[in-house]
Amino acid sequence: MKYILISRKAIWGLFLFVSLNVFAQDNSVNKPVKNFNSLWTQLNNYYAFFELKSVDWDMIYQKYSPMVEDNTTNDQLFSICCEMLSELDDGHVSISNNETGEKYSSGEKAYFIQEFPTQDSLRLLLNTIDATLINQGFNELFYYKMKIPYLNNNIIAYTENNKYGYIRINLMIGISEKELEKNLDMIVDSFINLEGLIIDVRFNSGGYDKYSYQIANRFVDKKRVGHYKSTKKKNGFSKLETWYLEPADSNQIKKPIILLTSDLSRSATDVFVLAMNELPYVTIIGDNTYGIFSDIKELKLPNGWRYTFSSQKYLSADLKNYEGVGISPDIKIVNTKDDIRNGFDPLLHEAIRVLNQERR
Repeated sequence: MKYILISRKAIWGLFLFVSLNVFAQDNSVNKPVKNFNSLWTQLNNYYAFFELKSVDWDMIYQKYSPMVEDNTTNDQLFSICCEMLSELDDGHVSISNNETGEKYSSGEKAYFIQEFPTQDSLRLLLNTIDATLINQGFNELFYYKMKIPYLNNNIIAYTENNKYGYIRINLMIGISEKELEKNLDMIVDSFINLEGLIIDVRFNSGGYDKYSYQIANRFVDKKRVGHYKSTKKKNGFSKLETWYLEPADSNQIKKPIILLTSDLSRSATDVFVLAMNELPYVTIIGDNTYGIFSDIKELKLPNGWRYTFSSQKYLSADLKNYEGVGISPDIKIVNTKDDIRNGFDPLLHEAIRVLNQERR
C-alpha cells in the first residue's frame, strides 16, 4: 500500500468550485470485502479524531461491513465507503475513484461557499471589497500572480492609505518561498511607518504550514509558541512537536493588526490564524475558521482508489484543540450576498473602526 503525507489540505481546496459531472457506471466487482476492510483498518490505525468526535469506529464497522459482500459492485462499494466516511464529518476525509473521476469529501460545506458558491460570485465579493478599499482612501491594489486557476490567479494583493496597510492572501501555496519572502519584504517595508494593518484570509483555503509561519513571522514581537502538533501512530500519538513564532531577520510590523477570517479559512490558514492569535495586538474579525488543521495522510486502496484523512492533532500554545470548531473571532461578522448588492464590505468597515479606536 502506498503512503503519502500531503503537506496541506489546500490541494483539495483548489477544487472547491469544480462542477460535478455525470460519472459512468462501474458495475464491475473488484475484491470489495478486501478493499472495504483495508479502508476501515487504515483509519482505525491512523485517524486522529475518533475520541474527539465521539465516533466508535468498531461500531461503525459493525454497521457497514454487512453491506459489503463478495459480489458488491464498485459503484455500490463506493457509495458504502462514502456513507461510512460521512460519519467523521471531516473536511480532510475524502475518497476518489481515479477511473471514473468521482470524488467524495466528508466535511460539511462551509457557509462561505454556500453563500458564494461559484468563482464568479467570489469575484463579485472581491470587487465589493476592492471598491470599499477605494472608498476608504486606499490606493489601487498591487497583485502578485500565480499559475493556479483560483480567483483570477491572484495569490497576494496589497495596498495602503495614509494610515493603514491591507494585505489579502488567497492561498498558502502557488508561490516559491523566495518569491513569498520578496513580496513580504516589499509589503513590510511599505507599511513599516503606518499605524496598523489588515490581513485578509477570508478566501484562503490553505496550503503549506511553512508559508503560514513565513508570513506570520513578519509580524511577531518576540519568540513565542505558535502551536504544538502530534501524529497518530498505531498505538497512540507521537510526542508533541513545538512550532515557534520567531521575528524574521528583516523589518517587522508590531502594530495593531486586524485579521479578517471566514469559514473558508482552513487547513494551513487555520494554522496561520491559530499562530497569529497568540499575538496580543491581533484582533480577529469575521467567522470561525473551518477547523481542519492536520496535514493530510493519503493512502491507496488495493483497487487503486485514493483516500485521505487527518492523522495529526494541532494544539494551541495553551494546549487547546480547535479541530472541528475553528478559531473564533473576537468580533463575529459574516459576508452575505447583500454585501455585493449594496457594494459594501462590513468586515472591512469594522476593521477600520477598530483600528481607529486603537489609535485613541
